[in-house]
Amino acid sequence: MPGVVEHVVISRGRALVGLTEDPIELHPGDYICYPADVPDVFQALEPGTHAVLVSEHH
Repeated sequence: MPGVVEHVVISRGRALVGLTEDPIELHPGDYICYPADVPDVFQALEPGTHAVLVSEHH
């Protein structure tokens, strides 16, 4: 949906997060944001990975 931004913070574990073309490995305390209207990925890299995702609608 145009105008929507996703914000992700990793609280435990590791995950590959962000735009499908260029995801970033995040660790506890790391933050990323990206537009939600393009292909994106969230892939946990270890069991027990936790994250908080907030969708910001404009």
